[in-house]
Amino acid sequence: MTDPEVTFNPPLWMQRRSVLNRILQDLCVKQVVDLGCGEGAILDILVHNDTMEHLIGLDIDLKALEIAVHQTKPAFYDLDQLRPNPMRVEICHGDLSIPFEQALQGRDCIVSMEVIEHLHEPVLQKFQEHVFGLYKPKYVVVSTPNAEFNVYFDSSKFYHGKFRHDDHKFEWTRKEFENWAHSMCNLYGYNVEFTGVGFKKDDPLNAGPCTQIAIFKTKDEDWACGNAGFISEMKLKEMDVDGGLAVKGVNVYPHLQDESVLSDTDIVNSVIHYLKTELSNCHKYGSMQTENHDDDSDTEQSAERSRTRKRILTISKELDALWDVFSIKQKCKTRHSLKNALLNGCNPVLKIDRTSKMLNDGLFFVKSGRVWSTFLDKEQLDELQERMTVTYDDACTFLFSN
Repeated sequence: MTDPEVTFNPPLWMQRRSVLNRILQDLCVKQVVDLGCGEGAILDILVHNDTMEHLIGLDIDLKALEIAVHQTKPAFYDLDQLRPNPMRVEICHGDLSIPFEQALQGRDCIVSMEVIEHLHEPVLQKFQEHVFGLYKPKYVVVSTPNAEFNVYFDSSKFYHGKFRHDDHKFEWTRKEFENWAHSMCNLYGYNVEFTGVGFKKDDPLNAGPCTQIAIFKTKDEDWACGNAGFISEMKLKEMDVDGGLAVKGVNVYPHLQDESVLSDTDIVNSVIHYLKTELSNCHKYGSMQTENHDDDSDTEQSAERSRTRKRILTISKELDALWDVFSIKQKCKTRHSLKNALLNGCNPVLKIDRTSKMLNDGLFFVKSGRVWSTFLDKEQLDELQERMTVTYDDACTFLFSN
């Protein structure tokens, strides 16, 4: 029954992360500890979950942790598309066999995806004692390979004749995994449910999922979040012992704050900042529109102009798209305020027609619900002045049209 061509669509790793993210969303957790986080692949998914506020990754592999720190840094769009809630990611070095009760006790949820099968029996014993007995989170999510599914893989590629990975110390059947999970429940007061990913459409052997997942929930109805502080701000004895916890990186994400409404000028400046960033990214990746105004009939004059004229590079945004940007929404509070600020927010430096204004940092046209941004330098503004008979000042660097 071996099928050497068995594949998964989407890939198995993607299914695992997607299902985990959905599980955590359904549980409404805000804090997650990823034990055995490796290069931060799971954390990199969770940072985009708007309900999350604090993520902790722990691993013993220093090289992997360096990647995890980089992997979980805010991207350029995180600075403009602000999260509705605060988010802090802490990447820590530590051995799973060492207890870090002060740092990890009472967190909302601990996850450990595809980790326990890499642990020798003594370390696995310590792992379960620490997670369920010391840290006592409200939820625990654990995944591990389902050994029954191995019948569909090419056994000639197995390690040690039976494992999918050369570092696996064991691979459990569904029954073995369920027995282990229920023993954790009996010892430490949890309930458990099971699910999985990587099901085979045609499964004549009833092998089940390729990856099996257990979701534990504490029976303690009075459970309350314990030490919810940031590890990097704590003075812990656990950090002073040999092999103890060490914070290797902290990434803080900007978020939508409850600030007072800013002035129209400040709102317009925030729009300008956002559009500059968008234009910069378009320029970097080459995805922008260009305008060429070399329509002179005189060939020599046209050639002279082409030597001195640079392309005008543009990007457009719907007004509603601007309103969807959290950093702008944070300052405006209402869409009406955004629209009014764009129309009336700055003392005009120049007027082109009844529906156009030069703002402090550029030119703004009010037309049909779109905002156009254009790279312009002083030379290009000279050309604009010549064509449109307008005046400008040296601060003008962008053209905005709506």
